[in-house]
Amino acid sequence: SFFEHSPDARLLLLVMSVEVLLDLQPRPEKAGELVDSLISQTKTAEELSESEKCSLVGALRWLRKESIRQASRRLISEKLDGKTYNNRDAPAFFLHCYDLRSALVHGSQPYPTRDQIGTAAANLEVLVADLLSAGIALART
Repeated sequence: SFFEHSPDARLLLLVMSVEVLLDLQPRPEKAGELVDSLISQTKTAEELSESEKCSLVGALRWLRKESIRQASRRLISEKLDGKTYNNRDAPAFFLHCYDLRSALVHGSQPYPTRDQIGTAAANLEVLVADLLSAGIALART
């Protein structure tokens, strides 16, 4: 992200750098059973084409695991407990950045301002450095 001049691109790259560190965990058993039930119903739905069934089943399989928001909150809480960024605790700050990323990618209105993105990206650089450092420190112990 240091080589990128656009605050938008820097923010996107930094959020992606956290996403690649995530290990999505399975949802609770009851939630998994519900998703499996929906997958079974979808596979046997006669009114749907095979391509539509495959598309829906693929999307439903993602629901067996926790969301990126849940996984990032868990990871950042574990690694950066007690740290704050831009006057927010670490998980809340990352989720703020993730919401800004979503607004950029999906074109949500109102569109974030350049100052909002720039401030978030600058602070997110510190969070990502701390997160990576925490992983290195744990690997040495």
